[in-house]
Amino acid sequence: YIIAYRDAFIREHEMRSTLWVVMELCIGGSTLEVMRRQDAPLREGCISYICAGLLNALDYMHTEVKAIHRDIKAANVLLTADAGVKLADLGVAAQLYNTMSKRGTMIGTPHWMAPETLGQNEQYDKKVDIWSLGITCIELAQMKPPLTDKTSVYQVMMCIVSGPPPVLAEETNASPLFRDFVKMTLVKDPPERPFASELKPHAFVRGARPEPLRNLVQEQLAAQAARREQEDAEQEEERLLRLEYEQALRASPVESEESSASHSSCNSSAEPQRRAHHGSPSNRDLGV
Repeated sequence: YIIAYRDAFIREHEMRSTLWVVMELCIGGSTLEVMRRQDAPLREGCISYICAGLLNALDYMHTEVKAIHRDIKAANVLLTADAGVKLADLGVAAQLYNTMSKRGTMIGTPHWMAPETLGQNEQYDKKVDIWSLGITCIELAQMKPPLTDKTSVYQVMMCIVSGPPPVLAEETNASPLFRDFVKMTLVKDPPERPFASELKPHAFVRGARPEPLRNLVQEQLAAQAARREQEDAEQEEERLLRLEYEQALRASPVESEESSASHSSCNSSAEPQRRAHHGSPSNRDLGV
């Protein structure tokens, strides 16, 4: 459930040595891209399967790797061709060593950040990822996280710290189980917020099936392939028409006739001059 590392190498790029990192291919794109392609939020069946995958990823990160991701959001959740859920973009992940179970730096994307990450002189632990998971659930169901109507980052941060926990909008098509799952993830008091391992048995994710998400991803991939094929065909048709036009110009009889007519005109204009030259008497003929 974590995007796989394949290889790394250094290569010259723009006149300097650059590190290239090869990662696992997730051809389905991010869940944010999936929503944008269909111009609609994801259905609940897709969201439940994505949440199940994210909980597995976070449980592994928190317990085995001892790390916090710190930037869970739809743009960082990638999908493979068969709808495998992969957590990506670990660039802001923080290691949790045995002697240090809490962090104190403010890193992440404001709308998805937990309240404790924004407080002054306040430390936080792996439960910040659970809060971000809840915000991501809202994002997947509504195409945007809460507080996007605020005009400044400061307003967003103040609402997260001082306001009530976000909830799914009333008009959002969500089951009671989905709403309960989101409510459990968005508990403002960190000690009361559950761990990833405690959320995995929740009924909303326990029975999640891959078929709805897999069908959606494969439909979008098929549509993309069809568009690329059509674009390639149109480009090939345009290339052939251009080639045919150029060949027609080179072999055009009109061009040959114009060239011959121009040559004849030049010869005709030169002939009177030659006749005039030969026909006029010279000074020697006149006896001068």
